[in-house]
Amino acid sequence: MFDKSKPTRDLAKFFVFSHLGASILSVILSGLVATVINFYYQYSMIQSNTDLSDIRILKTTLIITVVAALVNLPLTFCSTTFFHEISSRGYKERVGIKEFFEPFSRPLYLLKGTLLMFILMLFNMAGIFVLVFPVYLSFCMAPFILKTNPEISVFKALSTSFKMMYGHKMTAFKTLVPVLGVYMLFGVISGFFYFVGYFGMLVTEAVFSVVIAVIFNAINARDQYKDILISRLYNTNNGTVYTDVHTEGEEAESEETDTENDTDTDTDTDTDTDTDTDTDDKE
Repeated sequence: MFDKSKPTRDLAKFFVFSHLGASILSVILSGLVATVINFYYQYSMIQSNTDLSDIRILKTTLIITVVAALVNLPLTFCSTTFFHEISSRGYKERVGIKEFFEPFSRPLYLLKGTLLMFILMLFNMAGIFVLVFPVYLSFCMAPFILKTNPEISVFKALSTSFKMMYGHKMTAFKTLVPVLGVYMLFGVISGFFYFVGYFGMLVTEAVFSVVIAVIFNAINARDQYKDILISRLYNTNNGTVYTDVHTEGEEAESEETDTENDTDTDTDTDTDTDTDTDTDDKE
């Protein structure tokens, strides 16, 4: 049976490297607010020669970290929708970084996205004490569902994601685990070569997000596009990524339309022939 995990990763990498600058900037922006808040707080503690081992300071640090994460949620949602845009448009149509801030032009939509990311954060925290991946994978499609259907509620997006991922969690798990492995490897490398490791972590985080978006597109696709989005995106003969994704989809639809037109034409021709035959018989 054809394994979809490798071609899905290859496709995600292809999309990320086609938009490398914007992808890296999106990852940086998604964590920018939290990073600045935490850095400023820790810098202030060091400047004031505060005893960092004090239990009260540790509690304050924890509170600051949580607040920073909450403030950062809108940007996290923007990053998620941005990577979905990359996976949807392919490599031919460029996606500028201005698309990252598009949710800010729709306040109610951004508010729903922020609430959704907050609920997902709580789910993931709960998943740490159970099994993090099944919990995460069950609801990971909710941001993409909200993006493609902005009018639905947050809880509808969550329930739809849960139903959508039924029967697909193992495939998603096999696809994402190697990406996490590479991310941790770059984390180790950053301890020796900081900038090399940090750059690798940024790229890998972008690939991780796009992989989920590609899986969403594949599950959500119409039947005639499922092979195009997964199987035909990967040429099993030589192991290369199929680049003309949208062209293939248009050709498939065009071929289907042409076939229907040819069938209609043949039917009309047969009808005309029968009519002429009947007329000749009467004469």
